[in-house]
Amino acid sequence: MLSKKELLRRYSVLAAIGLVCMAALQAGEAAKKESLGFGHCATLSPLKKAPALDGKIEPGEWDNATRTVNFMDIIFNMMEPRGGSTYCGYHGDRLYIAMISELPPRPAKGPYSAEYTRDADVVFDANGIEIWLDPNRDRRESQDGDQSFYQVILNTVGSIEDVRLTPGKTTDKGWNAEVQSAHGLDHEKKLWTAEISIPLKDLGYDPASLQEKSIGVLISRNYKAPWN
Repeated sequence: MLSKKELLRRYSVLAAIGLVCMAALQAGEAAKKESLGFGHCATLSPLKKAPALDGKIEPGEWDNATRTVNFMDIIFNMMEPRGGSTYCGYHGDRLYIAMISELPPRPAKGPYSAEYTRDADVVFDANGIEIWLDPNRDRRESQDGDQSFYQVILNTVGSIEDVRLTPGKTTDKGWNAEVQSAHGLDHEKKLWTAEISIPLKDLGYDPASLQEKSIGVLISRNYKAPWN
């Protein structure tokens, strides 16, 4: 089986990148964040209510969420012409992420994605949304404490691969977050809507103590190409 690095060479990997801060930061503190990576920082306000995970984004449902528009092709470092947008927010004890995207390329026969067993490597070998979450970003420079970060991949039928990665250690496939998701495929408008939520506790957060916490977020749209 091909490694994920080898697969990346064969697949169009499209990403919306951001450093998302969980609560308002003082200007001096925000300046420190810029030295930690991409420098794209947004403040998240709590969502007014938890979005209904039904594969549809209703008016007002994600109004308080931080939104990105369009995707960058990380191989060629240019704006990807196939449209899309992402949303990120939190409510109560869960992190919420949504994506609206043009439907991925469809094979000559069969569905956009197949259903796979959880944590099967083949989930990567499909059209999907790939989310990287780094709740320990503030400690990257000091190397103090937990250095884990997390990867969650979902395809159009909701198959999941979720793993914990810690530098110097083997990938932990035993990390199974309580991921909830719903996917809507609008064949007339050619749109795919994905809505996802993950418990904050599964990322090591105390939902009652989010002030001045930050999280690194990478949301990628993976399209299999070409279809044979």
